[in-house]
Amino acid sequence: MKIKLNIVWLALLLCQFSQAQTTEFYGMTPYGGTDNIGLIFKTDSNGENQTVVYNFVYTNPGKYPAGGKLCEANGKLYGTTTDGGIYDLGVLYEYDPTTKAYVKLHDFDGENSGRAPYSNVILASNGKLYGTTLNGGVNDLGTLFEYDISTNTLTKKLDFDGANMGMNVYANVIQAANGKLNGLTNRGGTNGVG
Repeated sequence: MKIKLNIVWLALLLCQFSQAQTTEFYGMTPYGGTDNIGLIFKTDSNGENQTVVYNFVYTNPGKYPAGGKLCEANGKLYGTTTDGGIYDLGVLYEYDPTTKAYVKLHDFDGENSGRAPYSNVILASNGKLYGTTLNGGVNDLGTLFEYDISTNTLTKKLDFDGANMGMNVYANVIQAANGKLNGLTNRGGTNGVG
């Protein structure tokens, strides 16, 4: 009996080890790369074998990618940049690890969708992406936005207003068990400190 248990433990350890070898993690940095305006990298589960998979360059839309973690949906990765794009106010982009293709999905434009998204996007249970911007919107205090992957449509859901809802969001929103989105603001509120 003891020999059988040891064989089972050994099999479980080998399974975990083999899975760990094939797991890849993707992230980004706001600086570095060819033009020093950011890059996307991958690494294995033990943090070794880091490889640059995409360099943000001046000739392509988007620079200074926000946050450190990319959002995965349907085998593709989604993220934001704080600058770049048509208005130089940031972009929402998609990166396909299989084809290594980078696609700009949306140019942030200030009042209509926000500007300078410092947080990244999350995939909610409804299959849509949600994120925030540091500034922009009607009050220039930031926005909450929704991106529908199936229709390639970005919709501004909320304009932060300062005293009532806070302002200047740096952190990602999260989805609670009740399906609602929760987050923190850096400033605003009754005392002006978030």
